[in-house]
Amino acid sequence: MIVAVAVPVALLWSDATEPIFNIARNVDDALGRPRAIILGFLILAGLVGSTWKQLVQGLYIAMSGHDWAVKGIAFTTLVAVTFGFLVVGWILDSRYRIALALNAIPWLMAAFVALKLVLAMRVMQRGAARGLFTRRQLIIGAIAWDVCVLAVYGVLALILPEILVRRHYLLLVAMLVVPFVRLAAAPLAVARNRHR
Repeated sequence: MIVAVAVPVALLWSDATEPIFNIARNVDDALGRPRAIILGFLILAGLVGSTWKQLVQGLYIAMSGHDWAVKGIAFTTLVAVTFGFLVVGWILDSRYRIALALNAIPWLMAAFVALKLVLAMRVMQRGAARGLFTRRQLIIGAIAWDVCVLAVYGVLALILPEILVRRHYLLLVAMLVVPFVRLAAAPLAVARNRHR
């Protein structure tokens, strides 16, 4: 709530609302008003969900009982964000690098999805081996994740026309956005801390 109140006030006081209104007008012209409004709500929900995901991640890492892991994740995140901004700035300096990056994005997304699925399988195997998950719970968890991915994909497909974004890109985005590995790893972290 503090952020929801503070950000509009800060934008108004700093006279920085004009670029945001220009972006909103461009999105409204490209997608139409109903789709633009839904996209705005999706972005807001994504920010709230991302904050929740970071809190959950911090909680179960702290529950592991390893102080170095908590500090290491925070440091790694800061380094990755800083390095990411430097790389984006370097890419945007050249049209050739922009073209290469645009061609590489789907492949990178597919690689991240594959890595996420491999990690999820590994976490679920370890949880099942320790007796934290039954076979039925694993199946229900996988089905629930599939349903969430398809729901996110369906909403994105309704909002964004295929002229702007290809459908398989939206499916990759949905698979990356819906959390699975972190949620499945939480019981492992709690169980590890319980036995220490």
